[in-house]
Amino acid sequence: MQSILEDLFHGRLHPNEALFPQTPQYAAERDAFLERQRALLANFSPEQSLQISRLMDEHNRVYSHEVSQAFVDGFRLGVQILLQALEPPCPR
Repeated sequence: MQSILEDLFHGRLHPNEALFPQTPQYAAERDAFLERQRALLANFSPEQSLQISRLMDEHNRVYSHEVSQAFVDGFRLGVQILLQALEPPCPR
């Protein structure tokens, strides 16, 4: 088995690339969302559509920060759980 630390050092570890679920349910919901988005944007003028697209881009950038922080927080929690699990048991 290859070391996860070696993979990290050599840049072969990319957990952010597995952000999107690879499930039929996710694909269906994503496709439905994109179709509703296209239909909605078709009702607006080109300028309005551009404004909405820019707003969605800004939202995606903000959401990216939130997801990144959630990953970091979850990782830290996992390490804290591991460290606590490795502590010797308290005498009773």
